[in-house]
Amino acid sequence: TTPTLTSSAYSGTDTHIFSIWSLYSDSGGITQIYTSGAIVDLITHTVPGSANLIAETQYWWGVEHVGAASISDESILTGFTTAVAFSALFGITLGTGNGATQQYITGKDYTARKGLVWPKSRSVATNNLLFDTERGVGNYLVSNSTAAEVNNATSLTAFNNDGFDVGAFSDINTNAATYVFWEFLAAQGFMDIVRYTGDGIAGKTVAIDLDDGTAVFGMTIIKSLDDVTFWLVQHRALTADDALFLESTNIVSVNPNYWNSTAATTTNFTLGTHVYNNVLNEQYVSYNFAHNPLKKGIFCGEYIGDGTTSNKTVTGFPVGWVLIKDQEVAGNWYLFDIKRTDGLLYTSLIDAEGITAVVTFDSDGFTIISSSTAYNRNGGKFLFVAILQTSEILTWY
Repeated sequence: TTPTLTSSAYSGTDTHIFSIWSLYSDSGGITQIYTSGAIVDLITHTVPGSANLIAETQYWWGVEHVGAASISDESILTGFTTAVAFSALFGITLGTGNGATQQYITGKDYTARKGLVWPKSRSVATNNLLFDTERGVGNYLVSNSTAAEVNNATSLTAFNNDGFDVGAFSDINTNAATYVFWEFLAAQGFMDIVRYTGDGIAGKTVAIDLDDGTAVFGMTIIKSLDDVTFWLVQHRALTADDALFLESTNIVSVNPNYWNSTAATTTNFTLGTHVYNNVLNEQYVSYNFAHNPLKKGIFCGEYIGDGTTSNKTVTGFPVGWVLIKDQEVAGNWYLFDIKRTDGLLYTSLIDAEGITAVVTFDSDGFTIISSSTAYNRNGGKFLFVAILQTSEILTWY
């Protein structure tokens, strides 16, 4: 939370020597929380971290221009709102099971935001479990299975204001087993979680909240809670009739009944009459992701394989998590993150973590360093989702 303030140029006849920049907690300029003093930052100034601005908080700023013989009145105050720190929206936590109960303190506030927790054992072959606040504690879906929602009271037992608790369920807390927990919390421009009821009517729209003024639609993942059905994936790299299946190695499937031949937006996605996402009175959950590389650090895109060991994708930010799937040739969904060096996991398999050098995480993107056709088939189309390592980004108005 270190915003850069910019004023118009000094318009007086005096020589402009210094400027005094001030921040206030109110629009009337009564409570000053920061002043730069007279400094040589004449028309632009970056507020230092020592000002201790709070994320998601409104502030107002003004500036006085200091000349050789005079000081201007303070400018009309301008308001801005600091955005949520990215570390509050996404996280990668490594843990070791104890076979009893555990509390993971990750700094994520599930009481203030919708959230998704996705644990996977690294050392043991277990299911990929997905828990979210919209369905409540103990209720999980399995990304490597078509199974309906399952409840287990000893699985994820609490969503807290600083993390989550787990019980003794073996898929999430086997004694001495190692785990990774991926956390996603809802925010405009990043992701949203929506539960909905099917009506079986083509053209049904489901409202989602991804629009922050700069984002475009990135990806939606849908699963029936009631039925044994595929996980349906819509992605901005695909057409409005295309879908992939999160639990499957299948290539892109084409069917106008998936999305009623309508591309999703940041405010809604459209359903056809397919049994995977719109059966009358059936319950579904959707995980919705924006494409917003510059403002929220998430890039939903496509790269073309080149069969080399240096296939770089530029996202414009330091990447810390990548999901990859070949669109045209049968293959798994692969998951990589910066905390598991060369660790390979799958959304579509129960396998324990494999160790293989596939991805390097760069300051401006990621590079596929494997020539394997699984990740880098020459000429192949691979869709991906890449997420920022960490950041704090400000929203101005």
